[in-house]
Amino acid sequence: MSSLRSVLLHSALALVPLFTTSGCSSTGGSSADGGKVRVTLRDYKGGRSFELVGQSHTNRLEYYSKVRDSAGRKIVPDDIARALVGELEKRGFKKNRKPGRAPSQGGQLLTWGFEVADTSGVDHWVIGRGSDPAETQAFLASHQVFFELYNTVTSYQTVENEKGRSFFDGNPARPAQAPTRP
Repeated sequence: MSSLRSVLLHSALALVPLFTTSGCSSTGGSSADGGKVRVTLRDYKGGRSFELVGQSHTNRLEYYSKVRDSAGRKIVPDDIARALVGELEKRGFKKNRKPGRAPSQGGQLLTWGFEVADTSGVDHWVIGRGSDPAETQAFLASHQVFFELYNTVTSYQTVENEKGRSFFDGNPARPAQAPTRP
């Protein structure tokens, strides 16, 4: 088990009693030591964005209760969001970041980008064609850390589904059908 996964698992386990006693009624209040964290990972070639935000940034109950066109945002406890930013900084974000928002589109040059927003502002780090190989390796290590956390976070986003059951088949051209019995 990676050291980040171990730290996050221990942090998450320490928070289980908090979640089980308070239910899903996150208040979304601010945190005293740097809440309102948002980390966005952009896949410029695929045109997708993935976000991990701290609970001070987005109210979990309110956010997941509304129908959205995307389920790319996941909400985590503030201390886990801050730990993620710390891990990204250790792996190269701190050294390679630029001030301001990441580009919204990558064109032919950009492949991936991180954007970190918190109470101190917004910074970004992008890679693509022509990026230094060492910087690319550092970015990919950060990319892996982000997805290790992202894939372990459960979210139940309400989305519009006009495709019926075929939404889950992986075949968008096939119309929804009731299951048949042999």
